[in-house]
Amino acid sequence: MEENRWAYLFLEIVVIITVFVFCSPRIQSNHFFNRRFVYCLLLLFVLWTLIDQLALKFELWSFPIKNTIGLRFLDLPLEEYLLFVIHTFLCMMLLQAFKHE
Repeated sequence: MEENRWAYLFLEIVVIITVFVFCSPRIQSNHFFNRRFVYCLLLLFVLWTLIDQLALKFELWSFPIKNTIGLRFLDLPLEEYLLFVIHTFLCMMLLQAFKHE
């Protein structure tokens, strides 16, 4: 089933667009891409990569090649790495948009 290959990536794109549309009027862009944000992003990226690698090693979960676009690095699909970055960014957007002032 070829249409399933793009489902994971499509879901990520839909989530990005949805959060951006609802949060963008309330966000100040100067809170993003500062040193603190980059450190947080890198830390979470490394943490989740390690967790995923351990889960794959112990066969807690897998990423069937037929359900991803097929690009892999260290046995993880490209979509999984994008998820780490995108979800960190989206969480920061949500926190910024709905923080109490």
